[in-house]
Amino acid sequence: MIEFSKFGYANFEIRREDWNAFELKDGSIILLKIVLVKVGQSEETEEDFDMKVNYRDILGLLPNPELCGEPSIKKYTRKELEESIAEKDIDFKQVEDSWNEYKLKDGRLFYLKPILTMVSRTNKYNEIGEPIYLIQSQVLSKTK
Repeated sequence: MIEFSKFGYANFEIRREDWNAFELKDGSIILLKIVLVKVGQSEETEEDFDMKVNYRDILGLLPNPELCGEPSIKKYTRKELEESIAEKDIDFKQVEDSWNEYKLKDGRLFYLKPILTMVSRTNKYNEIGEPIYLIQSQVLSKTK
């Protein structure tokens, strides 16, 4: 096992890293997952604890088959996608809701959770014909 502390980071154990799922009004499902990469701890006081967190977002899509189109291998810029929005700010509801859980070496538990805040569908398609969505999300965290 890699000893993260040799590099100035805290060792941690992954206890749970589940998907959070959001059902869109257009019938598609957006899957969001956060994967914790490393935790850097700053000076700790009794009143305050500051943790520097490095994570990666993982996005998945279960598209409504009626919205699929002609596959494209083109790699679009963010600007091209923003200029090709077919449906902006699509309503959605969360259907799978889970906090990721990590145990730090000192015994504390650390939690992360992705939250979808906005989603828009473009008129562009990926290499397998799925519609390309633009999303905005935030990550909540807490320590116990």
